[in-house]
Amino acid sequence: MKLNTISKVIPEPDSKLRLTYSDGKVILYDFEPLIQIGGLFKQLKDQTYFSKVTIGEQGRYIEFPNELDFCADSLLAKGVEVTS
Repeated sequence: MKLNTISKVIPEPDSKLRLTYSDGKVILYDFEPLIQIGGLFKQLKDQTYFSKVTIGEQGRYIEFPNELDFCADSLLAKGVEVTS
């Protein structure tokens, strides 16, 4: 089974990330619904914090400071594919 891996992450306006996967697929993931939940996710609203996103080990996840991370598979399943 081939694992989904992220090769590039770009923060976008309005709490979105543009994620490029190793197979060339590009998705846009909107974090606003999570931000609205609050708690630990509330910090994602801060654009300085949000822009510190990095790609985790072997591209299997992305992570923000304070060990807040999101699985590549979950992001792909719930993101919107960008075709242009």
